[in-house]
Amino acid sequence: MTCPYFKIKVIDSETRRGVPLIRLNATGTCTEHFTDSNGLIAYYEPGLMGRRVYFLVDGHGYCLPKNEFGERGIELIPASGGKAVIEVERLQPAQRIYRITGQGICRDTLLLGEEAPIHEPALNAGVCGQDSAQTAIYKGKIFWIWGDTKSPRFSAFWNFKVTGAVSELPENGGLDPDAGVNLKYFTKDDFTKQMMPLPGGYLYWLGSLHTIHDETGRERLLTFYVKVAGSDIVDKEIPVPAKREEDDVTHRAMGHGKFRVVAWGRAIFNDEKQEFESLEEHDIDPKTKGGFGNAPFVHADNGRKYLYFTRGIPIVRVPYEFKALGNPARAEFFTCLKAGCHKAEKPEDIDRDERGRLKWGWKTGTESVDPSEADRLVTAGLLKDSERLSRFTDTTTGRLIHARGMIAYNPYRKRWIAILLELGGTSALGEVWYLEADTPLGPWVHARKIVTHSNYSFYNVIQHPYFAKDGGRYIYFEGTYTYTFTHPLNTHPTPRYDYNQIMYKLDLEDPRLCLPVAIYRYEDAGRTMYRDHAAIPGAVTKRERVFFAPDRPRAGTVAIHEDIDRKTGATVLTRVDYDLITGERLHAAFYGIPPEAGNSPPQTAPILEYIHTITGVRLYSIQPPKDITRYYMSPEPVCLVWKSPIEFDPFALGQA
Repeated sequence: MTCPYFKIKVIDSETRRGVPLIRLNATGTCTEHFTDSNGLIAYYEPGLMGRRVYFLVDGHGYCLPKNEFGERGIELIPASGGKAVIEVERLQPAQRIYRITGQGICRDTLLLGEEAPIHEPALNAGVCGQDSAQTAIYKGKIFWIWGDTKSPRFSAFWNFKVTGAVSELPENGGLDPDAGVNLKYFTKDDFTKQMMPLPGGYLYWLGSLHTIHDETGRERLLTFYVKVAGSDIVDKEIPVPAKREEDDVTHRAMGHGKFRVVAWGRAIFNDEKQEFESLEEHDIDPKTKGGFGNAPFVHADNGRKYLYFTRGIPIVRVPYEFKALGNPARAEFFTCLKAGCHKAEKPEDIDRDERGRLKWGWKTGTESVDPSEADRLVTAGLLKDSERLSRFTDTTTGRLIHARGMIAYNPYRKRWIAILLELGGTSALGEVWYLEADTPLGPWVHARKIVTHSNYSFYNVIQHPYFAKDGGRYIYFEGTYTYTFTHPLNTHPTPRYDYNQIMYKLDLEDPRLCLPVAIYRYEDAGRTMYRDHAAIPGAVTKRERVFFAPDRPRAGTVAIHEDIDRKTGATVLTRVDYDLITGERLHAAFYGIPPEAGNSPPQTAPILEYIHTITGVRLYSIQPPKDITRYYMSPEPVCLVWKSPIEFDPFALGQA
C-alpha cells in the first residue's frame, strides 16, 4: 500500500541531521506544519497533492537563503509516497536535536511508517507538557524531576506536585544522547505520579536536586523545595470527580492569580514509596533571598568538599555533609558586604581594606552579591562597574548581559563552562549564552550567544555533563520551550512543542566559541611567562592576570609565540613562529589581533614591549609599568588583546 503522505525532511546543511521545530507555512492556505524530532513532516492536504505549493520556511536559529522576492521559502509538488529534502542554514552554534517530553515527539516519523529512535515516540505516561527539568545521577541511573505537568485531560488532571522519571546512562544501555532519551516515568493509573504529595493547599516547586551519602553510608537523593500559596485565585473551581483525592489547589485552572512563596525546605526521596518526603522546612526570611540557589555541584576548597549553588554564578555553598545541607546557619556566601549585612544601603556596608579595595570572601550570616545585586550597587554608587564579581559581556559588542544558568567543569576545555539564559534580550527569556572561566568563581567575562528564539521563551536551561562525548568536546543542554513570559505576549503557541523540553548539542570546537580567556604573567625557572590557566604548570601558585586573549586560533588572529633573549634569558613575545637561530618551532602562548587589521573589537588594547634599561628584562603589558622611567618602550605593539573589565581575581584570594 502506498503511503498517503508526502515526506518532507528538513536537515541542517552542515551536519546533514534532521532539524526539529522547523515551520513550513503554506502561503496559499495559511496552514502551518512543524517538523518532528527527526526533522520530518508527513504532508497530506486534499486538493493540494500534485500541485505546486509554496512554503515559507523558518525556525528559531535556522533559515533558508532569501529568494529574488526577499522571501525565505521553497516551492514543492507534494505527492503521496514522494519525498523532498530541504537544507536549512544554522545561524547559531548550538544544534537543536530533539524534543525530550510531550506528545507526538516522533509523530510524523510514525505517520510515514518509519522507525522512531525512542521507546515512547507518541505519548509517554500521558505527558503532554512539562516545566523545567532537573537531573542527578542516583543509584547508577539518571533521575529526572519536572514541575507542573500537563495531561491530555482538562487542567484538574494535571500534576502540580512534581513529576519524576529515570533513564539509563549511555554507558549502561541508555540511548546515545544524539538519538534521544528513553524516560521511564513514575506513574499512577494512566498519568504521572505525584512525587511531592505533601498536605495542604499548596504547590511545591523543587530545585537543586543532588545526591549524598548519609551517616550510615547509604546514598540518598535530596532536593530543596519552595512551598507556594496562590492568591487572587478565581472563585470558580473546576469540578473534580470524587475519586480524585489531590489537594484543592491542584484542581484550579493554571494561570489565574498570583503565587507567593511562603516557606522553603529540604526533601528526601523515599525509595519504597517512590516519592519525596520533607526533612525540614523553614519560613522565608525577609532579610534573605530564601533558600540557597540552584544547579548544585560538588567542589573542593582547601581539601574540604562543598555543595555549591548558583545565583547567576556559584556564590553560595554548604559543607557537603548530610546534616549541614539543610542548615541555613552552615551556608556560606561569597560577598563583599561586611559581616552580618544582608543588603548594602550605604558605603559603610561594603567591606574594604585600608586602601579602599574590596574584601571578597566566604562569610556566614551575610548575603551574597549576585549579578542582579551588583547592578543595584553599581547604580547606587556603592560599587564601581569594574568591582563586579563577574561581568557577562557580549564578546562581539561589549554589551553587559544579565543572565543566569548552570556551570560545570569541562575536561576538554580544562575550564568551567557556563550555559546561561539571558534575562531580557531579543526574546525576553529565549537567548542562551556560552562562557568559560578558570574557576567556579570566574573570571566570568566573555560570552557568545549560542541559541536564539524569535519571541519565544526557553528558560531554566540545564547542562547534562554525563552526556558529554569525545572527552567533553560535545556537550548537551536543554530548556523549557513555551510562549509564556514572552513580551509582547506571543498568542500563537507552537503545537506539541509548547511547554516542553528541547535538547541542544554544542561542539566546543566551533570557531565561534573561541573566546578570549584570562592570560596570566608568572615566573617559572627564572623566566617571566605569559600563559592561559590550562597551560600553567600545577606547581605555579603565584600569578597575575594581565589581559584576555584566545588560547587557540580563530579568524582574524595571529599566534603570539614565546622566544628567549640569548643575552638575558628573558621571554620574548613575537609573531615569528620559529627560533631565528635554531630554526625550531616556538610555542604559541596565546593569540592576538594584528594591529594593522583595523576594526578592532570592543574592549581591546595594544600590548607593548617594555625593556628595562639596566637588566634588559622585557615586560609585556597593555598598561605602562609603575616605574616607567626605568624602561624603554617599543614603538610598535605586539598585537591587540582584550582588557579586563573587572578587577576581581579568584587566584589572588586562593579561590581556585
